[in-house]
Amino acid sequence: MRLLKPLIATVFAIAIGVSAFAQGFEDLEELYQKEKYARLEFKAYNYSVKENTKREPLPYLYMAMANLEIYKSPEYETKHMEIYPRAFKDAMRNAGKFRKKDKKNLHSDAHPEFFVELKEMMIADAEQHYANKKYSKALYNYKQMTVFDKDNQVAWLMKAVCEMQLKRDTEAQRTFQTAMSKPNAMEFFNQLPQSQQDILREGLLSYSTTLIESGLKDSAMSTIDVGIVYFENDEDFQARAEEARGLEETQEQP
Repeated sequence: MRLLKPLIATVFAIAIGVSAFAQGFEDLEELYQKEKYARLEFKAYNYSVKENTKREPLPYLYMAMANLEIYKSPEYETKHMEIYPRAFKDAMRNAGKFRKKDKKNLHSDAHPEFFVELKEMMIADAEQHYANKKYSKALYNYKQMTVFDKDNQVAWLMKAVCEMQLKRDTEAQRTFQTAMSKPNAMEFFNQLPQSQQDILREGLLSYSTTLIESGLKDSAMSTIDVGIVYFENDEDFQARAEEARGLEETQEQP
């Protein structure tokens, strides 16, 4: 039995990274592997409030993972919802806290499968909210996504589109400007359902037209250029992009 413990420790270290193990959070990984999610959430939370561990990133990651697993449980509505009414939102929020705490990206490779699944669920949830015209709830998802995946250009663009629907024009403009500074995120874009891609397309075209009408032609063209990256084979988008360019030329005439 004693010989098995170093082997188990080695397996865990490979799974979550040596840095995580060195900081004494192997107990959290063990609870996660044993699917003891309520206990994991409780223990990770305690780490997050203790003076000597509250600045460590990993407890927030494990809280987020526990939150998500609790939310996914078939018994969530009948057994867990009363205790964890915000489990899904807490998963998003704690994922963001994890990224913020990990300023040096020491744990950037920890449990990537969790972030893939979380984003997939957030996209599906946002799609439903948007379809029901609950734009503030869709906005919450994309806002949280930009916290834990801050270089995801499409997440920033979708956040801006939601802000446009809520008539938060100043916020939308700032968000669009931030999105323009991010690298393209084609892989994430391809994960969006068609309805979300259509929303993004219309949002980009609408925003570019607003910019042109406001005399901000260079910003409008930058917006269109970003849109063409994602919609290069879309004839309607190309046609409207040309229309926007034509409007730019008309405004430049004396």
